[in-house]
Amino acid sequence: MYLFWVTTFFFTVLGGFIVWVFFYKVAWGSWVTYKRRKDYEARNPKRTKSWRKKNKNKKSPNHTRFVDYLVGIPVMFIAFFCVPAFCFWLAFPAWLDLPRAVTGNYAVVTGTVTNIRTAEFEGKSWGYPYYTTIENNGYQSTIPVNVILGETITVETLPHSKVIVKVKE
Repeated sequence: MYLFWVTTFFFTVLGGFIVWVFFYKVAWGSWVTYKRRKDYEARNPKRTKSWRKKNKNKKSPNHTRFVDYLVGIPVMFIAFFCVPAFCFWLAFPAWLDLPRAVTGNYAVVTGTVTNIRTAEFEGKSWGYPYYTTIENNGYQSTIPVNVILGETITVETLPHSKVIVKVKE
């Protein structure tokens, strides 16, 4: 259960932090900068006009602006939408299982074992090393499920995240 709580907390915090950075630093920061510039232009109209004329005389190549948008928009989309969406996608089933994990009222599944796999992590001691398929539903666990294929077993699971908590004998 320790791994369950750590991954839930980690992915929720990571996704929330990235969303916070986007709203606070990018969206709010852009709005504040825009408002400050407009206020400065309203207070100093002579300086603003000369500044604009100086910048208009400098010709910047259009291809660099195009390349900036071509690269910048997908990077921003991936960084501020795809990564938090992936983090919340991983953490959401665990949050749905939170009431069951706190109360200890786990779902009971009885069925025939159709597949048992053990992941080899090559010296790493984290993750769910045991994978079991019961009635064509895959479950993962940190405890070994020592049964023979085709045998009927009863396990206690977290239904949304598909984690085996206890194997009933």
